[in-house]
Amino acid sequence: MSRIINFDQAKIAHTFEQFEKDFAVTDYILENIIPHFHFQSDIDDVLDSYPDNDRVRFYETLQKMKNAVKTMTSDKNLEIRYELEDSYFALLQKLETIDPKWKVPSILIKYRKNINPIRALKYEIQEIMAMYKATEEYHIWIVKEFHNVEKINEIVFAIKNDMLKLKELQKRYLRAKEKYSYFVLPMSYYHCKEMEQDMLTWIKTFQEFLKWGSEDDIKNRYL
Repeated sequence: MSRIINFDQAKIAHTFEQFEKDFAVTDYILENIIPHFHFQSDIDDVLDSYPDNDRVRFYETLQKMKNAVKTMTSDKNLEIRYELEDSYFALLQKLETIDPKWKVPSILIKYRKNINPIRALKYEIQEIMAMYKATEEYHIWIVKEFHNVEKINEIVFAIKNDMLKLKELQKRYLRAKEKYSYFVLPMSYYHCKEMEQDMLTWIKTFQEFLKWGSEDDIKNRYL
């Protein structure tokens, strides 16, 4: 007869096994393993349906987890984390794409507060390309204002500069993880990655806008 699976036990056992593979300290380890498991008897009591040799191995893994958490929360690791977080917030305040010159009130009012103005413009351009009306004064104004090589190149240049800064900060995070034992990449690292990927779509949209055609071409296609 097969053993009845206790899913709580299975999740705990899987956590030990996963740590043995990647040595990553997860939120589940911090919240559900470290506070509740201290001795071999704790593991024996909770994982009583597992073989003795597995439970002995899990206890050895538990010691490695505790050492990892201790190292992760060391003063040096925290110092590095705070330094990187400071750099992250400083970068967000200095992005070229948030320069006031890119802020168009009639566009920004349509989106959430504090949205990156270039991101908002990207959404607006997408909408214009999809729903252009030659009789709509606002559409005509957007095209006249932004549909030129010089303006688009200036915008793309600002985006690429910000992407380089984001990529460099990501490298600093990864160097810290490589250098300091059990350094856990914070959410700010993943936010940098997401921003960089998002900015790639901005560039694509603005480049498509340039190829979209002149105002006369637009009139011929949509009238």
